[in-house]
Amino acid sequence: MAEIKIYDIDSGTWHTQTANGNPFPQSGDSGDQIPEDRQSGCSVVMAAPDKSSYNIYVYSGTSGQSGIPGKRLNDLWVLSLPSFNWIKLWAGKFAFSPFSVLL
Repeated sequence: MAEIKIYDIDSGTWHTQTANGNPFPQSGDSGDQIPEDRQSGCSVVMAAPDKSSYNIYVYSGTSGQSGIPGKRLNDLWVLSLPSFNWIKLWAGKFAFSPFSVLL
């Protein structure tokens, strides 16, 4: 997910923003600095109290293209805005169903 598609509701146009990977990988990290494309995952957006920045959390899903089954994913990433920087927060050892819940 190195390219993020952004829709401008005022102009009715789409834009593409390039996202960066984690500049400080965790020890033992596999080197994945940007999450792979996915479908059927879960995401949520949280704003800073002053609305100066936002975090989009992305969990799980399956790799591959729409309608084509891929491998199940069991990881948690955050996309920080406005910097468009991906950070891997967690990667599980087992792949769960895309409908699993992380508590």
